[in-house]
Amino acid sequence: YQNKVKVTYGDNQETNTDDAWVYGAGIEIWKIANSNYDIKLGGAKFKVYKMVDGAKMYLKEIKDDNGDLIDIEWIAAENVAEATEYETYTSTEDDPQSDSRHGKVLIRGLRYLETYYLEETKAPKGFNKAEKDTEVELKVENLLLDLILQKHKKLFTNLQF
Repeated sequence: YQNKVKVTYGDNQETNTDDAWVYGAGIEIWKIANSNYDIKLGGAKFKVYKMVDGAKMYLKEIKDDNGDLIDIEWIAAENVAEATEYETYTSTEDDPQSDSRHGKVLIRGLRYLETYYLEETKAPKGFNKAEKDTEVELKVENLLLDLILQKHKKLFTNLQF
């Protein structure tokens, strides 16, 4: 995403406002039936945590009045009720674009070179929650690919991962 940057220094002197690109990582989750990648499931719910000094710290999104993500914070496990819960998308007949998103959710605002865990809090109706949390390590290789895609965004508008 893009931020505006202006530096105030000395005796209230300011630099010109400039654009600054902030690169972050994200995790795209697909909930599937058993090991069948053709059957994607909407309605699964997840929370994200990371380990800090041996303790779980849960992700909490901070959004502006329009619902846009502006920041994240990490909260202690005893406040897990305040953590953001992500739900995989469920298609509806009223939404013609929904087929490509069915069973998917995107978690944004993360950092590269860190390890996160996905904790399934609710399974779709008729299915079981994952038996254990899923570890996700965001590596440098992903960062390099994202930087290339951002630089050449117009060339990759239909690229899917």
